[in-house]
Amino acid sequence: MEGNLFIYERKLIIDNQPYPSYAFAIINGKQKFIQQMNLKMSKYADKQSLFYEVVINNRCEVFCLYFVNENECKRLSTFISQAIESMQNIEQQRSQAIATNGISSAEAKKQHALTNISSQQTSTEVRSSRQTLTPTVNSNSSSQDSTSSLKRLLNIQNQNDLEEKKSINLLPPSSFQLESSTDTPNHLMPLNRSQLRHVLLDLVQNNDHFLDIIHQTVLNYFM
Repeated sequence: MEGNLFIYERKLIIDNQPYPSYAFAIINGKQKFIQQMNLKMSKYADKQSLFYEVVINNRCEVFCLYFVNENECKRLSTFISQAIESMQNIEQQRSQAIATNGISSAEAKKQHALTNISSQQTSTEVRSSRQTLTPTVNSNSSSQDSTSSLKRLLNIQNQNDLEEKKSINLLPPSSFQLESSTDTPNHLMPLNRSQLRHVLLDLVQNNDHFLDIIHQTVLNYFM
């Protein structure tokens, strides 16, 4: 599918708090495709091609986007990295806030129980005031780097990290072609047989670790 690329950000309300949500869309007339970004999304950019992996119906699917302009490929790759990092930071802050609120609730229950015991052991009425703990969130915590299963498969190092740290505000529409079958025009397709054959041959010839995994799998199958 060939068309224009649009990237957008919207706000989702979770627990009465706004959180950003990112996606990119490919539009060509009445044909369109929308890909939602999430924390489990992984990608790898190589010149004019951008490979990314998503989970669809509990299955990992790998897609390839082909750009006419190499710079546009890098810009989309950078935006995806920044979006995933932003979502990781927000998710970590939410987890810390939930954990802190849980500790505060447990301390309040403990204080209440101690007060009841003290009241039962004394003959006089004891009035106790509950103390409120203010949850604190560590804003200096650093987000953990996500492990890319796609990069492990291709045995790719993070040589593009410096380029991906460049800040961008908005990506303009970009024309590109998707290397996939045209049988289903409204959806992007995984790698075709020719592309998959090329990738597997390259891995078998140049990646000893990948070859060892294939060899061990075959041995286990016939044992």
